[in-house]
Amino acid sequence: MVENQEFQVVVYNRNLTWELATFNLNWESLGEKFPEINFIFYYGGKSEEKLKNWMKEKRFSFPAIFDPEDSFRKGNLEGDMTGIVLNIQDGKVISLMNPSFEEEYENFLKEWMD
Repeated sequence: MVENQEFQVVVYNRNLTWELATFNLNWESLGEKFPEINFIFYYGGKSEEKLKNWMKEKRFSFPAIFDPEDSFRKGNLEGDMTGIVLNIQDGKVISLMNPSFEEEYENFLKEWMD
């Protein structure tokens, strides 16, 4: 994680095909609306080619960490989840969410930033 970043959102995902998967939110729009947040993306799937093709198809502009061993999930999360968002403030996780709807998550971010 980036040091000295007050607000971070870490997005973990293993499934790119499900429409409501965490990677499929409009992160570019949220990044523009909340420039003070550092967005970090981890892909725990096995295929780097699948990730690259998905990023190209979706015109995904954020860098994504390819984690074929799924070490991020294994080291930081319990259970066998396929996607989650960690909201971090001053280096501490304040909430875990699985936002499926951008509007709800955007409202959460607005409240969090106040």
